[in-house]
Amino acid sequence: MTRHQTFRVLVTKSETYCIDLAARDEVLALTRAERLWDGGKRSRFERIDRQELATFAIDEESSMHLRDIANDDRARWAKKALVAFSQETGSGTGREGFSDLLCDLGHYARSVGLDFDEEFERAANTCALEVAEEVLS
Repeated sequence: MTRHQTFRVLVTKSETYCIDLAARDEVLALTRAERLWDGGKRSRFERIDRQELATFAIDEESSMHLRDIANDDRARWAKKALVAFSQETGSGTGREGFSDLLCDLGHYARSVGLDFDEEFERAANTCALEVAEEVLS
């Protein structure tokens, strides 16, 4: 299996936005970011600060810890979170526990001012891209 890196791509226009994308290399990450931006998927980008010109760049420092991460790694991390949640709540690690964790993440999002539906859609889109990239490699 080809391992992908995750790159934090910065988009600078009138404001600066970032998105984390899994890709085989920087060029592919930049290309995908531009395609998402131009395709109207700007809600997937997180606003950072204000700038002037529209540019695309890899944030090397923020991306460093994300390199050489495979989807198997991501699944293992999620399982650890689900196991910890299950131990805390007694909900199990199957479908019920998974659903309860997502529900409680919704409550957490609301408590910190995030739109859970928007964040859930963003996460689902990122997951789909990472799976597609794995299949393509």
